[in-house]
Amino acid sequence: MSPLLLAFPALGLALGAGLLAACQSPGTAATDRTDALMMLSAAPAPVARPPRCQAAHQGAPRLQARGVAKSSGELVLGDWMGQAVAIVADADEDALHVVATDSMEVVATTPLPETPGHVAILADGRVAVTLRYANRLALYEPAETAAGGLSPLCDEVVAREPIAIAESGDELLVLAGFGAELVHVDRDSVTVTRRTAVDRAPRGLLVRDGAARTSHSVGGVLARR
Repeated sequence: MSPLLLAFPALGLALGAGLLAACQSPGTAATDRTDALMMLSAAPAPVARPPRCQAAHQGAPRLQARGVAKSSGELVLGDWMGQAVAIVADADEDALHVVATDSMEVVATTPLPETPGHVAILADGRVAVTLRYANRLALYEPAETAAGGLSPLCDEVVAREPIAIAESGDELLVLAGFGAELVHVDRDSVTVTRRTAVDRAPRGLLVRDGAARTSHSVGGVLARR
């Protein structure tokens, strides 16, 4: 045996592996590639999932707004699978509380990542809340019962100091206080599609008959958009 191979046994092993690969027939290599492709094709198809801002539950809404359905506030009333509830945006505790209105007891509390502004119950049962000082709009999904509370779906930056929320067709309208604008947001992806400037210090928002009406804390302004 060569003195070089005796001195470096690892080199001998590498050379032996190289010779074995060189002697392998083309047919064997092709078979190996075919087997690898068959293993890839046999992999299970990815499971279809709803977009991250859409609720996993796609049946009848578990939660429905009561009263003026297309407005938001620090408190909104709803019907949660037959139970009358109020959803309260708590700016002290950075949370959403679900209150059973018959007993006036808190049945569930959902912590929020930031201070809430307004909360709204959407037509499909999801709950939207503005995170006023984080410039974000967040969506939550209701559980099967009020005691199960709300689960986070997504949140996105939409405007400077978002306050009020209203639903209009396939859009959510968000009224921005410091930004002094009405922001149009896609209801499913929570992406901003359009912005409209409004008068300063906007606070309230209501949609009726396809038109948005805004109120303002200064100047005695009530505007229709």
